[in-house]
Amino acid sequence: MTHRVFIGVDPGLSGAIAFLRYDRVTVRDMPVLTAINNSRNEKDVDALVLYEMLKDGVLSWEQPVVVLEKTQPMKDSAMTAFSMGMSRMAVLAAAAIAEIPIVHVTPQVWKKHFGLLKCSKDASRTLVMERFPSLRDELRYKKDHNRAESVLIALYGREKF
Repeated sequence: MTHRVFIGVDPGLSGAIAFLRYDRVTVRDMPVLTAINNSRNEKDVDALVLYEMLKDGVLSWEQPVVVLEKTQPMKDSAMTAFSMGMSRMAVLAAAAIAEIPIVHVTPQVWKKHFGLLKCSKDASRTLVMERFPSLRDELRYKKDHNRAESVLIALYGREKF
């Protein structure tokens, strides 16, 4: 019997990763590294740590799949769009090296699935705390909405695939 784990990824420097197996969820903030360049701190997703998280998170499980949110730049600046693209590429690279297949899902699709279109980001946090009470401590602040969204992305993957 195989045991599938769904890894939900809300990309970006303030994003998060959730590992969902059965009804057990582990959520982690996106690993970020800071480099000093010309007296400025520049941040990027740490692809090596991300790869290690993916490998450690699915080590004893069969058939893992990464469900990656596919965002589109909206009103963001070119720098924000570039940063998001770099974050997505780090996730894609880490998953490819870990030999974990990737499914892409837009925010509109997974949010519609959970009835969260046009809702505040806090609605995601509330929904996850209702479905997974064990995550209350990890989602206690409004800024933790990215963690909640990564859980919902993983849950969407499980319910759809």
